[in-house]
Amino acid sequence: MTVLSTLQDCAATIEALIFASDRPVRERDMEVHLPEGVTVGEGIVIVAARYDETSGVELCQVADGWAFRTRTAVAERLQLHKTVERPLSRAALEVMAIIAYHQPITRAEIEEIRGISLSKGTMDILLALTWIKPR
Repeated sequence: MTVLSTLQDCAATIEALIFASDRPVRERDMEVHLPEGVTVGEGIVIVAARYDETSGVELCQVADGWAFRTRTAVAERLQLHKTVERPLSRAALEVMAIIAYHQPITRAEIEEIRGISLSKGTMDILLALTWIKPR
């Protein structure tokens, strides 16, 4: 085995150790897995070269260890945007409970059970949540 292939093999080992770890890997922990005469620094240089500016991942030194991190430019595009749904109002929940218990039911019957008229906004919210089109 040549010196270059030994060094590349050690770099692959270092890369795997860092990739598989859930926290930064210290150099002294990596040394245990390398043969005599090969330093962690030599392997780190090779691994860092694999993850250059064109990669979405970068090798970062974190305190006294090494970890893979998402490149900042890419991380911004990975942010998930989730719309936060507002909870239903108390009136809407009451109407849903009445419909579930008494279905099929008319608007007039719902108003009679609740003892109060049903606002258009409450019905619009509930109809928007269903696949049923109003008649």
